Amino acid sequence: MATIALTKDNFEQVVNGNGMVLVDFWAPWCGPCKGFAPVFEATSEKHTDIVFGKVNTDDEQDLAASFNIRSIPTLMFFREKSDPLLSGGRASGFGARAGHYPGQGTRDGEGAQENCRTRAGRAAGLSRGN
Repeated sequence: MATIALTKDNFEQVVNGNGMVLVDFWAPWCGPCKGFAPVFEATSEKHTDIVFGKVNTDDEQDLAASFNIRSIPTLMFFREKSDPLLSGGRASGFGARAGHYPGQGTRDGEGAQENCRTRAGRAAGLSRGN
């Protein structure tokens, strides 16, 4: 499966409508992003059970900001509507804040799932002018 371009208009639908989604936050001017792109694309072809999405942080600044993206490339893995499980980039990125939201370290992940729904909803709300 090829990668999917994610925007504020389709992000919530893609994340909530699939069991596993790996999201690459990138920009066209980013050298490491350009180097990683072929690997991400090839991996998407090998693992068709996972949805691979890409967010162009230049075009989708509000969406990137809603996830507190501070460096790229950054990867986030969403599983069954839960919070991102994996984050790349520098420590100032979203992954460094992972311990600061509800549900971190719980067995059931209720807080983490609620936090993801809130973040995805916020990102989708941007497209509705909220």
